[in-house]
Amino acid sequence: KPKIWVYKDRQTREGKGEATITFINPESCQVAVNYFDGNSLHHLM
Repeated sequence: KPKIWVYKDRQTREGKGEATITFINPESCQVAVNYFDGNSLHHLM
């Protein structure tokens, strides 16, 4: 089962802008790397 863990500040509980993502299979991981490599995600926050 895929999982996303968003790192949060312990005191404010606000996101730090980092996360760990677990993928179902290596192919899904590679697709995500190819798609997001070199792109900013700041507009999503």
